[in-house]
Amino acid sequence: MPNRPVSELSPRATPNAFRSLSAALRSELECGADDYAITRRHSRTPSRVIDASTAALLREFREAKPIAAAVIAFSRLNGTDPEETLVEAFPALQRLVNDGLLVLAGSRASHAIEAGFSPGDRLDGFSVLAVVQVLEDSEVYRAETDDGQLVAIKLSRPGAPG
Repeated sequence: MPNRPVSELSPRATPNAFRSLSAALRSELECGADDYAITRRHSRTPSRVIDASTAALLREFREAKPIAAAVIAFSRLNGTDPEETLVEAFPALQRLVNDGLLVLAGSRASHAIEAGFSPGDRLDGFSVLAVVQVLEDSEVYRAETDDGQLVAIKLSRPGAPG
């Protein structure tokens, strides 16, 4: 993993503490009360479960910084050896990078995904009524024709694979 600036988590990533869930649900999910789920909104990437220590390390990425700098700062706060911390954290960090949750600052992945159209916009003879879903590769809208027929419009997003 290059020692390049990365953002905290993609602005589309939302960490949620499992402690806010009931004990019964936590046991079904096989996670501890101190674990977190990281979810990337508008993505087909499934949520990932990380432990409290990894969540604390990710807080170091609130501002863009190299991974090595984040690990050193985390280690100083926790009184741990930076090299051992990196070795232990590397698999989790690599997975978060691969999943697009930990991203290069300023990259396309670091920007929020927004709908290309809004209710009231006209699109190829249709009037957009509502945004149904926006994902990193597609957008779905509820729309109507000029004569009032309801339709669904699915668009491929610019730069989407396939």
